[in-house]
Amino acid sequence: MKPQKTFFIILIVLLLLFSGCFSSWQEETGTIILNLGNNSRFVSGFPPEAEDLDKLEYEVTFTGANDEFTLNSVGSQPVKTTVASGEWKITVKAFTSIDNQGTLEKTMYAIGNENVRVRPGQSNSVKVEMSNIEIYNEEE
Repeated sequence: MKPQKTFFIILIVLLLLFSGCFSSWQEETGTIILNLGNNSRFVSGFPPEAEDLDKLEYEVTFTGANDEFTLNSVGSQPVKTTVASGEWKITVKAFTSIDNQGTLEKTMYAIGNENVRVRPGQSNSVKVEMSNIEIYNEEE
């Protein structure tokens, strides 16, 4: 094979290999997925009995990349969101409704937080360990 053909073939192969590094398919965002009802072990008094777990309301706050927002979920519904890449702090508060003489009162039941590093184009499944609010307050 002539040196010019060899050089040309090597050049094409290198261009193809490196074209993915500079292409526009690389995203500046990633995905965070929280499976709130899939906590397989008890951590500091959480979760409650299975039938009570579906009644919990969650307030999930995402803080990072010069942004902060809150999403709400009920029961074991997963929370999925797309965020800018970077470091994110996730705070999850679980609330239960208590019947107080015919009026439902929303009371915080448990809290937990976790940090996650989101890379562009990546899905991040995050497990946030929850602590019963009474035990959490005792630990502080």
